Amino acid sequence: MHQESKKPKIQDDEQAPIIPQSLSSDPAHFVQRIDPNKLALSKPSCIGEFSLDITRQPQLGRSRVRYFNDKALGRKLKGVNLDANIHTFVPKGADAEGIEQILRWIMAMSEPNSSLRKTIHECDFVLWRGTLMRLCISPYDVDAYGVGVKVGCTKHKGVYFINEFDTEAKRHSESSRNDYQRRMCYGGFKFEQVVTVDDFLEETNTSAAEAAPVDQNNEFVGIFKCGWFD
Repeated sequence: MHQESKKPKIQDDEQAPIIPQSLSSDPAHFVQRIDPNKLALSKPSCIGEFSLDITRQPQLGRSRVRYFNDKALGRKLKGVNLDANIHTFVPKGADAEGIEQILRWIMAMSEPNSSLRKTIHECDFVLWRGTLMRLCISPYDVDAYGVGVKVGCTKHKGVYFINEFDTEAKRHSESSRNDYQRRMCYGGFKFEQVVTVDDFLEETNTSAAEAAPVDQNNEFVGIFKCGWFD
């Protein structure tokens, strides 16, 4: 004879017990749990901008901003050599900068003894977007090609500053790139250079862009604020 199991009933004013769930390293399980009707992050809003060059000193403003020119795609892009002038490539320095540039921007935007939270628009955390992304995917970065993530966190005047450091696996991965991998990385930077322009009304001169050197020290940085929903 079948006997039904008796389960304790939950009263209307009681909360259902929280059942712990194991964390899977399978990305498919992570995606299945995402509710498309619930956003984890609010829409980012820009609260600051600065430019960088070889000196790595933030210059307030948009002097280094470049605009995407969709007219550069299609026929104009045919025949462009993304390996052009690869020997003139200027990478960033080997010294890790961390969030140093963001800290310099904060100092440039504030007065002595002024409110830190007011300067950064009442934010609770300060970090690079890439660091946030790598922290979010770290539980799933477990395969043979994973490089892990290493961060340090400091709380100052109620604000958490998160700085990322290179892992040994990441340094090994970057130093052991073969010629093909280095060319593919350079080609991505050259493609960005070809399809962007300094002036919004300007059209891309693919020949000039192809011949111009790629300098990773020239950057435009946008500072954005967004909220994290529970």
